Amino acid sequence: MSLLDRIKGHGKEPASDEPEPKILREDKVLESKLQESTKKVPRYLFRMWHPGSGGNLQLNTTIKITPLAFLNGAGHNSVYDMSIQGFIDMTASHLRGNHIATEFSSWSASPRFVLHYATSERESAYIAIIDTLGLQEENGNSMFWVPDLAIFEKSAPGRSPDYEMYDWEYLVHGIVDGRHYKAVPFKSLCQAGLINYLPTLRNHVQAWGANRFALPVSIVPLSREELEDLGRVASLFGPHSNLRAPVAVALFCCKKRAESGKGLEEEELGELVHHIGGRNLVPDDWCASLSNDVYDLRYEDNKQMINVMRAVSTYCWGRGSRARFAK
Repeated sequence: MSLLDRIKGHGKEPASDEPEPKILREDKVLESKLQESTKKVPRYLFRMWHPGSGGNLQLNTTIKITPLAFLNGAGHNSVYDMSIQGFIDMTASHLRGNHIATEFSSWSASPRFVLHYATSERESAYIAIIDTLGLQEENGNSMFWVPDLAIFEKSAPGRSPDYEMYDWEYLVHGIVDGRHYKAVPFKSLCQAGLINYLPTLRNHVQAWGANRFALPVSIVPLSREELEDLGRVASLFGPHSNLRAPVAVALFCCKKRAESGKGLEEEELGELVHHIGGRNLVPDDWCASLSNDVYDLRYEDNKQMINVMRAVSTYCWGRGSRARFAK
């Protein structure tokens, strides 16, 4: 091309025939559906990670989860700033286990599943918990149950994954840190009493086995010895932390309880509250954040968590609680 052509402006690149990729927030129907799906996430989610998770030692620590895209400053501030096709391509690659600069981390609603998974990386595994409500309200993280992403299948027929296949998985967008996240070495939990409480964790347990949904059939009555183990283990997430009580309840629900956790007597609830750190560590909004259609009730530990959290919350903050704790 001659200098004259450049001066006249003929040196511009020819316009592409391809339209600009549509940003997620520009599709108001899709944006609204995705925002609605963020409300269908359990109050607490769990994760097992080890130093090699994600292919980089800097991605996971006890106080922060940094998806690979954010390590290099390439992640979006909001999931709604992503292009629709970019969102589909990234979630598809993430779910298939491809090594990409993902903006997401993977989580589970089942504490028992995560503990079983940890036995495959016993020496280096960490167990993490997040308060999803706190992260959404204070940090602005978006999170989704993967099957709810099936709303994207109409946007890119033939290109999006079969999201409904991944019905055990939740995706959290962005850096996860602050007071609503904590991870503790699996080994430390075992040494504090987790192995005494759940002896099956001494050996490798197949997390993806046929029995991942059902708890052992025998109903286990509450005992002071197991509550002491639970108290020690949960305190490793912070003796005064807002995550101590949910960890203790989650572990308590890894055993089958009478009436799926509805059969606890008032005296037993008092013992449980005492060993999980006392009334002040029990969120007063637990009942408001629980819904049967949010938790995957195929997992019996999930089903029990709803019932036990409701019972504990009512004991601590419901009718008669003021007189109960004035004694």
